[in-house]
Amino acid sequence: MLYEADPKREPRSFTLTMARKMGQKRGREEGSFVRETRNHIVDFYGDLVQNLKPWQARAPRLREVEVEESEEVAQPDPPAFTAPESRDPGEAAEPAVT
Repeated sequence: MLYEADPKREPRSFTLTMARKMGQKRGREEGSFVRETRNHIVDFYGDLVQNLKPWQARAPRLREVEVEESEEVAQPDPPAFTAPESRDPGEAAEPAVT
């Protein structure tokens, strides 16, 4: 199946062949040329052609992105929680200065 002059070249086409003896009788009964030819065609299609699928290119691959390891940045501690009992009603908590 490979091209002898360039074996690395991929095949572009090929031929499927199935050889059998032909019928020698006349008419349409068993062993006749017409009946045997019809049987050969049906068998050829069923055995070889029916399961062929058209060529389909592979899906393109995504480029692999290198993940950079980032240094962990220390997060500041959240502001301290002031209990509601230490505030007067309607008084907001003082914002923490950072």
